[in-house]
Parts: sequence; structure tokens; C-alpha cells
Amino acid sequence: MRHYEIVFIVHPDQSEQVPGMIERYRAMIERDGGKIHRCEDWGRRQLAYPIAKIHKGHYVLMNVEVEKSVIDELESAFRFNDAVLRNLILSRKHTITEISKIYEVELRQREEEKELERQREADMEARRRAREEAETDEESEDSTTDSANPEDSDESTESEPEVTEPTEESDSTETEPPAEEAVAPTNDEDDPSDAENTDEAADPAVEESSDVNENSDSTEPEQQDEPSESTESEEVEDKEKDE
Repeated sequence: MRHYEIVFIVHPDQSEQVPGMIERYRAMIERDGGKIHRCEDWGRRQLAYPIAKIHKGHYVLMNVEVEKSVIDELESAFRFNDAVLRNLILSRKHTITEISKIYEVELRQREEEKELERQREADMEARRRAREEAETDEESEDSTTDSANPEDSDESTESEPEVTEPTEESDSTETEPPAEEAVAPTNDEDDPSDAENTDEAADPAVEESSDVNENSDSTEPEQQDEPSESTESEEVEDKEKDE
């Protein structure tokens, strides 16, 4: 078996297919007893020159130990896969297992990104816990204040209606009579009490008029009786003269 170094570039829009492609190629290499000494996924990187107007590609590096027939099979697989933009297969004199410098930088960047992500998650978790603790503290303070002053709260609730009810009654009693007094003079016909008062006031006048009529009636006969007495006296005098 010979040692080979394989590099292939995948279309950047097909980056999610790279893990599956690596597994297929791994199975092809290990099927006939081959070995993979190094496999590095470099991710998306800038191309040295555009390929079909594409400026970035997903790089994969593999160092393998296989037969020449397996290499031919891999070349045909690369050729008929539209996702593979370019591939390069080089022969090596010995096995290479150490990490490449490019992949070392890539791993360092990935580790930094993971660390930043962990810090963000930790900060978010700390803020969430602080918010929850603050809410619980506020609730506990409210409950303690309510439990410490139950009598004050009861007295305040009981004293409120006692203060408000008399004021409403006094206001209603003070404001209602003037309204009735203002309306009463304009509605004499509709008010039965006023009608009764007018009837009572009219009754004495009627009684007085009836008394006057009675007095006039009683005086008239007396005046009529006076002429009769004078006539009688005249008759008596005439009689005396005749005699």
C-alpha cells in the first residue's frame, strides 16, 4: 500500500453535506484494509482564484494509506460529484499524522468561538438567575410587610366607609331642599299641598262673605218694621183728631 495525501474543495452552498461525504470516502478506503492517518475539515476558506465565479470553498484534507485501485475509485467519485469543485491527490513517501498549521489555526478559532458562546450563555444564565432572585426578594418583602401590619390594613379598610358615607348623606341633604324650594313656586298647580293651602285660605273669605250676607238680611226686616210703627202712630193721631 502507498501513502497519499488528498485535498478536495466542496461548493460553499453544500457545506452541510461534507460530513456525509467524508464518511462515504472513509468507508471506501477502509473497505479493502486501507487506513486514514489524518483527516481535517478546514471549513470555508477564500479561494486563491475564482472557480466558476465562486470565491469561497469548503476544504477537506486526508492522508491515507491505500491501494492504487481505491485511489482510482476516489478520483471517479470526485469527478462525478457536482458538489466537488476541485480535487488534488499527491503521493507521499511516509505517513503524516501531525496536525497541519492551517488546521491548528482553525481549531484555535473554533475553540475561541466556543468559549465566547459559553461565556454568553453563562452571562445570560447569571442574568436570568439574578432577575429571578430579585423577583423572589420583592415578593418576600411584600409578604412580610403585609403580615407585619394586618391591623393597620384592617383599620384603614374599615375607616374608609365611615368617613365617606356621612359626607355623601350630608351633601345630599344639604343640596336637595334648595332644589325643591326653587322648583316649588313654579309648579303651584301640580303641588297638592299648595292647592290645599289656597283652599284653606279661600274658606275664611267665603265664611266672611256669608256672615255679611246674613247681617244684611237681618237688618232689612228691621228697616221694614219701622215704617209700620210710624203708620200706626199716624192712624192713632187721626183717630184722636176725629174724635
